[in-house]
Parts: sequence; C-alpha cells; structure tokens
Amino acid sequence: MLFTTSELQNRADAYLAATRQEKFASLESLCESFAFDSDIEYDIFLSNRYVDKKSVTGLATMLREDFNLSVYIDWEDDLDRNNVNKETAQVIRRIIESCKCLWYVASEHADASKWMPWEVGYMDGKTGRVAICPVVKTTIDDVR
Repeated sequence: MLFTTSELQNRADAYLAATRQEKFASLESLCESFAFDSDIEYDIFLSNRYVDKKSVTGLATMLREDFNLSVYIDWEDDLDRNNVNKETAQVIRRIIESCKCLWYVASEHADASKWMPWEVGYMDGKTGRVAICPVVKTTIDDVR
C-alpha cells in the first residue's frame, strides 16, 4: 500500500477534529493519551521522523481505527527528545522488543534520521519482522 502525505494529514485532521476536547487542544497534548504501557504487546512500532508528525498521526489513526492494530510511536511517549543518551537507547530497545513488527515510515525526511536505521537494524536482528511503509507527496494518478 502506498500512502500520500495529504491523505495521511487529512486523516490526522479528521481524527483531531473528532476527538478535540479541552485536553486535546493540540497535536502535542494528544500524544499524552498514548503513553507506553510495558504490559502491552504492540502490533507495530512506527519508526519515523518527528518532522512527519502529522502524517504519522494519520497513519497511526488509520491503523488503529481501520485495522484495530496497536501502534507505538516514540514521541507519543514521555521520551525526552532533548536529552537523548544511552538510557534512551535502552528504553527504545525494550519498547521494540514489546512490538510484533516495525514499520519504517519512508518519507522524504527519513534519510536524515539517525535513529530510524538503528531501530530497523535492531528489530531486524531480533525478529526479522520489518516492513517499509512508503509515504509520498503524490501518486502517479495525481500526476496524470
């Protein structure tokens, strides 16, 4: 399946509009509702760039609502993005081990990530269950 940025961002907008309450006034506060639970085995770890946050929110919404899958996204947890260290890597390892598979969100920004290749390598080494999830600006049909 191929996802377009606009399709996923529209899905995120629809989700945010449908769930907008005072505590969900912004995308950042929405993330607090999906904190990591070490007792849960997640279906999918979404390896992604934070700059693709809105598209990733749309993808996660689609996977959660349309396919009833549990999805883990690192920025939805309380990881301190400004204080990345060896402990951060240990936390990510533990989380990846609680996921059935990893989807690498291959957006136009993915190549610049330092973490995404590491996450893919770790999951591939542990389980071999890694998939590439292409997210593009337009599809061939959009160009025609």
